[in-house]
Amino acid sequence: ALLQVSNMRIPMILSQNYGIDLKLLADTNIEAILELDIPWMSKLVHIHNIHDLDDLSGIPTDIQVELVLIKEAIENINYQSVIIAPLYYAKMRYYSSLTFRMFQDNELLVRGGDYSIEDVNASGFALYIDECINQKIRTI
Repeated sequence: ALLQVSNMRIPMILSQNYGIDLKLLADTNIEAILELDIPWMSKLVHIHNIHDLDDLSGIPTDIQVELVLIKEAIENINYQSVIIAPLYYAKMRYYSSLTFRMFQDNELLVRGGDYSIEDVNASGFALYIDECINQKIRTI
């Protein structure tokens, strides 16, 4: 399965500090994002793997900090099929930092991340059992 890693703080920083409309991110409207003609935003669009995080020059420091969290998380796992999606914005607003999703054949299998409820920090995930079963049946 493909593991997608994101950081929900990045879209929030883009919205609050740089006036980027969250709808562009939620809709994954890359064309409209690139039309903003912000050079460092184009650089964010092109981040897909851990090596893309080696040179963060030109990206504002507040966003760099969040990208480093993604890099550190990926460096601490032993998994080959990882893609980074720094502009991914989940409509589930309780995610507050790192998030992940796993896909197999374009089907969502798992979703999770860090969140905070009533000043309690936690991590959690949802496993989509029906889709996992369907994936297994397809391999039989």
